[in-house]
Amino acid sequence: MKNEGDFEKMYRVLLSFRERYGNGVWVAIGPVINHLYELQQIKDGGDIQSICLGDYLENEGSWLPTVFALDYYSAVDALEEKINTVAHSDAWRSAVEEAFLTIYEVDDGSYGLKHAVEAKNPALLSPRIG
Repeated sequence: MKNEGDFEKMYRVLLSFRERYGNGVWVAIGPVINHLYELQQIKDGGDIQSICLGDYLENEGSWLPTVFALDYYSAVDALEEKINTVAHSDAWRSAVEEAFLTIYEVDDGSYGLKHAVEAKNPALLSPRIG
């Protein structure tokens, strides 16, 4: 990582895991390892919940510090680039923590996350960073 200090200031935990549908790897960074393990468990869970989470992270949740790429190094580089301008923001870091917790809370093994996103749950929407 080019700016390891920035990552260390922001979060202490980086987790990567393989995509179960095809080739590739997910990389996520966050303040609480359990939140990241929960993302991994959902992606490794039932078909519906796994697809819903992947869809959310690639669309409405694209502001979160998660990246999907073909290999680990590409994913880490993309993650660094993705969070470079927001990593310093306490509001963004707080919103990330709240979003990860909400993903876990609304996950019901089925369409829970999809329904929460459709209902515009504020914790799942991109925060306004000013």
